[in-house]
Amino acid sequence: MKESNCLNQIATVIERSNNAVKVVIHRQSACASCHAKAACTSLDKKDQTINVKTNDAQSYEIGEEVQILIAQSLGLKAVVLAFIVPLIVLLAVVIVLTKYFPTLNQSIIAVIALLSYFVYCFLLYSLRNKIDRHFVLKIQHLHQ
Repeated sequence: MKESNCLNQIATVIERSNNAVKVVIHRQSACASCHAKAACTSLDKKDQTINVKTNDAQSYEIGEEVQILIAQSLGLKAVVLAFIVPLIVLLAVVIVLTKYFPTLNQSIIAVIALLSYFVYCFLLYSLRNKIDRHFVLKIQHLHQ
């Protein structure tokens, strides 16, 4: 994986096993200099813990800062699966129900649309192991 075609994050090793390293990515808000940052509830400020599979897990020390790499194309695929497809599902359900069932109460249409979203989330969760095989993260020492 060429580094120029990758998205990268700095992370800290918190645990290691024979074939994986668990790291925590410290998220920082893009608006860190904003005067309203104390009142901000942005989700991007929370730390995220992930497992990265690697054959040389034992070469990483707990507390070591590392670089996590993912191909840009996989980042785009993640955005599509997480945001674009659910939006399309919701809109399609609302449009189809509104067009073919015009007498249906709008509250019922909204509930059915939300149920379709939950079905999509359940399907995504059910297929997480298969999807996980396509999202390969690379880890490397920060000072290589």
